[in-house]
Amino acid sequence: MTASLILVVPSVVLGTGLFLMLRDHIDVFSSPFWLVLAVNTLMALPYVVKTLSQPAFQLSQQYQNLCNSLGIKGSIACI
Repeated sequence: MTASLILVVPSVVLGTGLFLMLRDHIDVFSSPFWLVLAVNTLMALPYVVKTLSQPAFQLSQQYQNLCNSLGIKGSIACI
């Protein structure tokens, strides 16, 4: 759910916001490639999370018994 909130914001608004935020810290006119890359990465994030969440859940279920038998606890221990 959190990853899909980026879909509410259009990419032009996101790019403009990043431009305004970063213009005091870096020279955005000399590095437009990184700005476009950051916007495209953020826009692709919901699709990546949707695609990888099901296989990650299946791996978690697959190795749950192994983790229990070895005494490994935690959310990141057996993904």
